Amino acid sequence: MVKRIINIAVFVVGIVSIVLCCMFVVLWNGSVANDASDKEKANVVNYKAVGTLQSFDQGEKFLNQFLSADINAIGSNAKPGKLYNDINAYIEKEQVAYEAEEAQAKDFFCYLNILKSLKKEDFATFKANYPKNMSSLTKDGAGQEFTFGKKYVDDFKAVKTYEDLNTYISEDLSKQYTEFKTAQLTKENELKSVKTLQTATDSIFKVSAFDKQAKEDALAKFQSNFKDYKTMDHSLLSPSFMLIYIMFVIALAAVVIFILVGILSNFKTSYKGLLAFLALIVIALLCYVIASPDVNNAAFTKLSISSSLGRFIEASCYLTYVLVVGALVALIACPVASWIKSKIKLK
Repeated sequence: MVKRIINIAVFVVGIVSIVLCCMFVVLWNGSVANDASDKEKANVVNYKAVGTLQSFDQGEKFLNQFLSADINAIGSNAKPGKLYNDINAYIEKEQVAYEAEEAQAKDFFCYLNILKSLKKEDFATFKANYPKNMSSLTKDGAGQEFTFGKKYVDDFKAVKTYEDLNTYISEDLSKQYTEFKTAQLTKENELKSVKTLQTATDSIFKVSAFDKQAKEDALAKFQSNFKDYKTMDHSLLSPSFMLIYIMFVIALAAVVIFILVGILSNFKTSYKGLLAFLALIVIALLCYVIASPDVNNAAFTKLSISSSLGRFIEASCYLTYVLVVGALVALIACPVASWIKSKIKLK
């Protein structure tokens, strides 16, 4: 009876989780499909922008000012208002800073790859000419030295041998690049979110200066939409995802209980399953040990994935490959083994 109840619980939780996941795929990924309307795509862009605006102080300040603004803050007649001017001034200033950081990130990436590609027999010559041999990297530096205040020159001076270089690259420089690039990509997303707000204020400002009511209606519509985007996380996403997490924990607990009940109720016939479970744990640990992700990969950096999380992801991929191959081998081997046994018995 206990086994039946657990089986039913696992089945129900699994089905409901699948339904919820499909719902989110349709709602959030389907809306940016190739055949989605421009309005749907704009809604997704605006939703993401509002979420980003709330993640940093200046963005949240601009968003709150926009939500409470009257038409004079945007611009009446042909004269731009204060909020309109503030947003544009912020974008102009941050765009310059972002372009400088982007150039530095490119230089940093080139520098890291130069050190990675360095051969042992060339290390002594490279170090003797350092940092003069890095002067070519400053051409895209937007007027700033590649060394960023000599930090990396001073760090490299502490590298005495080729073995020290490998340690420096893996333990220090790669992590520094990931942090630098992640910060630069964060700044890029923040700038894009403010530009989305700029687009809204610009479209309102461009409404005919002689039709004040049309301007006010356009502002009210944008404010209503942005308020909906602002509260969407709390009204739909967070509780639903929390429900999925709770259901996953319940399903996992049910599976563990089911296994334990089966083993304890009939240990003699269950020891093979226990051994298989232990073997799976050993394989998972081996996958984690051999995993060594390239945290400088663009996808890892853009998603702000740390080296530890990247290693976990790679280990999970290896484990998936092993399980798929094992399942295919078992699918072929079991019928063959049964056929061989039946032939032996006939003899």
